[in-house]
Amino acid sequence: MFQRHEPIAGMSGNAAALTMSQAVPLQRADGGPSWREGVRDRFAALDLVPDLGSNIGSAEWWRGLATLTLLCGSAIATFPGIQPLAAGGAPALDAADFNEARGQMIVPLALGADTGRHMAATDAVRPLAQAPERPQIELTATLGNGDSFARLLERSGVGGGEAQALAQQVSTAVPLADIAPGTRIDLVLGRRATRTMPRPVEALAMRARFDLRVEMERIGDRLVMRRIPIAVDDTPLHIRGKVGAGLYRSARAAGAPPEAIQAYLRVIGKQMSVSGIRASDEYDIVVG
Repeated sequence: MFQRHEPIAGMSGNAAALTMSQAVPLQRADGGPSWREGVRDRFAALDLVPDLGSNIGSAEWWRGLATLTLLCGSAIATFPGIQPLAAGGAPALDAADFNEARGQMIVPLALGADTGRHMAATDAVRPLAQAPERPQIELTATLGNGDSFARLLERSGVGGGEAQALAQQVSTAVPLADIAPGTRIDLVLGRRATRTMPRPVEALAMRARFDLRVEMERIGDRLVMRRIPIAVDDTPLHIRGKVGAGLYRSARAAGAPPEAIQAYLRVIGKQMSVSGIRASDEYDIVVG
């Protein structure tokens, strides 16, 4: 309810004034608080969750225990339980759709690689009595220790007669004993007349010696051999450096051959003690 009040003397007409009823809450006519305020104060003073570690056995403690039991019981009663999660539904693709999609995939060889669209043979397909052969085979053979040139050719698929003829022809350019083990021989085998016959040699190439390369090529019915000299630089090699950890190691790292280093050490040993060579000393070798 609103009441009109006169302004206080000495104040302007726009100033506001508070009455006692506005400053102090209204009370009952008998001066006591209302029943709503009493209930509110009672619940405000009530502690439903007291500390259960203190005042054990008191009324306040039992009230806290009852509250805890009620809350736990409510949680257990409303617990929905544990249910296994249902797996995904039906696959997005049925069997026909999956096979259709799989036919367009690329699968590694390790997994079978049987993908791709397969089509049945038509009337245009004619079966082959035997698979066609490659017109040429290119391979590389290496001469081993105690091996012979002719046996190497035979292991590579060359006929025995032709292997012996090739070995004899190569021996006219370089002795077969001078061909070092580990020499690589490049071969090109041509088409054979029948499957029961060995393939003929179409071309052969190798570095028969450090300064000689031999190449053979079939022209018509015979192999023509060419000798290709390899230029070798025989300029004396001048090596200079510091002894460091050792004269032999340092010279070998610089490119000096072992025989030259040993001869160099023998000459030095006649002039001075090799053990007196220091790491800071320098050496000078000329290798012919």
